[in-house]
Amino acid sequence: MLNRTRIEKITYSGWAMFIITLVYLMVFFNFSTWKKEVVLEWDAWEYYLYLPATFVHHNYDLDFAREQLEFLGSGFNYSYVGPLGKPVVRMSMGLALLETPFFLMGHAVANLTGYEANGFSAPYYFFLLLGTLIYAFIGNWYLRKILRLYFTDSVTAICLLLVNWGTNLFYFVTSEALVTHVPSYMLFALFLYCTIQWHKSPAVKNSLILGVLFGFISLIRPTNSVVALIFVLWGVTNVSELVQRMNLFLKTTRLLLLLLAGIALVWFPQLLYWKVQTGQWYYYTYGFLGKFYFNQPHMWDALFSYRKGWLLYTPVMLFSLAGIFFVRRYLKDVWLVALIFIPINFYIVSSFWCWWYGAGFGLRPMIDSYPLMALLLGATLTQLMHYQKLKKVVFYLLVVLVVVNQIQAYQSRKNILHFDSVTREYYRAMFLRIRNDASKAHLLQAPDYHKALKGEEDY
Repeated sequence: MLNRTRIEKITYSGWAMFIITLVYLMVFFNFSTWKKEVVLEWDAWEYYLYLPATFVHHNYDLDFAREQLEFLGSGFNYSYVGPLGKPVVRMSMGLALLETPFFLMGHAVANLTGYEANGFSAPYYFFLLLGTLIYAFIGNWYLRKILRLYFTDSVTAICLLLVNWGTNLFYFVTSEALVTHVPSYMLFALFLYCTIQWHKSPAVKNSLILGVLFGFISLIRPTNSVVALIFVLWGVTNVSELVQRMNLFLKTTRLLLLLLAGIALVWFPQLLYWKVQTGQWYYYTYGFLGKFYFNQPHMWDALFSYRKGWLLYTPVMLFSLAGIFFVRRYLKDVWLVALIFIPINFYIVSSFWCWWYGAGFGLRPMIDSYPLMALLLGATLTQLMHYQKLKKVVFYLLVVLVVVNQIQAYQSRKNILHFDSVTREYYRAMFLRIRNDASKAHLLQAPDYHKALKGEEDY
């Protein structure tokens, strides 16, 4: 039993970590999502296919998945057959590699308990979803370590609570947990932490770890390769420091080669898979569904659209963006990184042909970079602490924004907020309502995916 002295030593951020984790566990066991017949859907299902193919069926012909693959591809007449006539999984295997330990736990339990050991029964789902909780915890643990390097413990605690409860991260931890965003959130936090440590003291171990982390980040979502800017620019504030950074890289060539070796280690299974299935070491599986229109990004829609606008559904991040004005004062290491990485990352996200990214709550690709956004959030909160008259107002406003986020996450979970068809009229009619209203369905308007794919207006 903990004595009183030990309890008193627990910090605000420690309590925040404890409460966040407890809430996630309560939701996990209360929802019992793993008991549902359909847990893996759409993208999550495709990311996962490597595991039953490898450990259950022991081949990659995907016969067990053919019907579902044809269903998913029918909307665009998409072919899952490569140049050699063999089926090819469209999604890369980064997420599947991270899911492997939990898959194997589920496989062992399924065999021991009489469940179907086919990769698609309750034990598999239980451990896969539990894996997402573990990855969320690891991401939060390292985010806490990063925040405490620059901010007070109370600001760190508030940042953790806001990122976990005031953004769409909560929805993807608890409701659509088997897509890429929670593992990517963890990987970004680890990458940030290791970047900081590397620039303090470049070393063999840290170089290899950074390479492995970048390998996973880029293999899970190739567009997230832009995270390399964080490593290159961390701590740089002017041109002379940039020159010094380039000189440092020239002096540490051996360490950078180790970093590249870490990347290659992670990517090798994917390259080998492509070689076996297609005869090519690299094969672009996304085909025409991977189109980006960099000449006409939907930046305004991605920010404010009623369909999926990031700041409409995650308004807490307005405080994070405001941190651009204060970050140089409180953590100058991040200033240039934030100034360059955030616009480029958002530009890439908003240039994708399906800029609303199908199903889910809010603009989900932005979740991956929340560890960096949390640093800007901390800078804003630290600045606001200097204004005594504003502190209470800001506190109550943040509480309201967290409540709004939680209600809207609930609405998305119950399909009160439709995953891709919300209009201004529908949003206003259903604002913060927790019961569906069929009489308002006529206000919904589905986008035309085929037009969007051609770069045309999707209404």
